[in-house]
Amino acid sequence: MPLFWPNRDYEVLAERINRELIDKIIDTWVTLYRISASETEINLYGESAISTGKIFEPGLLLPALIDHENITFETNQFGPSAQQDVKFAFQRHMLIEKSFRPEIGDMVEWNYAYFEINSIDENKLIGGDTEKNLDIVVSAHLTKYSTLNIGQDTYEAGIGYWVIGENFVVS
Repeated sequence: MPLFWPNRDYEVLAERINRELIDKIIDTWVTLYRISASETEINLYGESAISTGKIFEPGLLLPALIDHENITFETNQFGPSAQQDVKFAFQRHMLIEKSFRPEIGDMVEWNYAYFEINSIDENKLIGGDTEKNLDIVVSAHLTKYSTLNIGQDTYEAGIGYWVIGENFVVS
């Protein structure tokens, strides 16, 4: 067994085979939305303004491996609240091709729900080589639908996605 992976082996095994496996066999797609820093109004403390909320750029559809927890419910004086933690794994090479790097605070749309990214992990190195970083894993939590400025009337039945246009806003 070699102590290192030659570039040719890495390109064939880690990039091409993984890409085909994730794109064509596993076939699970999510949409990533990046916060638009230029369009989001901020308040005195550098937070998004309450009047406009966060504004996101148009989404990017990407294949991902998903590891999700079961949905749990907590009930308090305001009623039930759903909670779910999910990990989304993206091929790093594919994100580089799309010129996209997930950041904390970005949104991921999956399974008719929105998840806010709260941590990013880029530590999967092949053979310990920092040039052969395989994937990016983001941890996210379920975002309450009531915080999104999109309504039930925008849901297109039968198509299975929320129509959000060019940008969407989160308050």
